Amino acid sequence: MFGRSILHHIDYKPVLRKLYVEHLAVDGSMIFMEPLGSNPLIKLYSFLASSAHTSDEKSFDRNELRWFSENFHNSEIHSINLFSFLFALPSHFVFKSADNALLRACDAVDVWLEQNATFMKPYFRHCLIVIRKPAGTAKSVN
Repeated sequence: MFGRSILHHIDYKPVLRKLYVEHLAVDGSMIFMEPLGSNPLIKLYSFLASSAHTSDEKSFDRNELRWFSENFHNSEIHSINLFSFLFALPSHFVFKSADNALLRACDAVDVWLEQNATFMKPYFRHCLIVIRKPAGTAKSVN
């Protein structure tokens, strides 16, 4: 199962519990890409372009990330796009290609921060949430 930027529009907790228990196959995975609301640029965008957002929209923060870890013990959360998000537009004016030295360096910094500065995870632009259901897993979820 895969979803992109959908969970932050719904009451996702009961939905994910039901998907996990009733629909996710053993050895299966659910993968979701969701925006993170603690990123200062995302906060600024949300403020300046409030009409571009729906009333039910709530980007994830550290509490939501913690909920996934506490309720799906076989989950992983990977934060993506911090410096690569910040430097994407400026690099467009300097380089002819999106595959350029600046953005490759930003990606490398992002990977290092995601792995070594876990307190930074909520400040990235997006996160990938991977929920796995390994063999022998109990049917119920907290």
